Amino acid sequence: AKSIEKQQQELKDNLQNLFLAKEEADKANSAKSQFLATMTHELRTPLNGALGMMQLLSNTKLNAEQNHYLLIARQSSELLLNIVNNILDFSEIEKGELQLQENYFDISAIFNNLLTPLSYEAKKKGLEFTTYIEPQLNGISVLGDDVRIRQILLNLVANAVKFTQQGNVAITLDDK
Repeated sequence: AKSIEKQQQELKDNLQNLFLAKEEADKANSAKSQFLATMTHELRTPLNGALGMMQLLSNTKLNAEQNHYLLIARQSSELLLNIVNNILDFSEIEKGELQLQENYFDISAIFNNLLTPLSYEAKKKGLEFTTYIEPQLNGISVLGDDVRIRQILLNLVANAVKFTQQGNVAITLDDK
């Protein structure tokens, strides 16, 4: 009987320790989520400021080379902003608060604007990088969450470039 009582007490102690450990893990996870949310908001402010200044700069008289560099800087900054937004989305997903948006947007514009910086990355690796948009899709508006579409496209194509060692990366937008 004493052995059973001892085992029962050990089980109660272990259960209490597990409960305390779970509470600590939940607190740590909550602190991590709060930190990520705070940091992403703090990073977005200067990024948006830099993008705004680049937009103003693009309205000034620049030569072709300067315009090209400005375009790359803007697109790279937008990619960085998307990464920050991904982190913020992750914390919202953990809290169960992520909401999909419904907006009309030009899918071909997203396709073209998002892929240019990645094409430079591919070329640096010696890869051929091609994109093709079905002509009937140019300028077509679609209804959906353009931010999530950008994130998905960016992640898929960035991984294709990252993990392709030789050859090519070909991206096609069609209506199939």
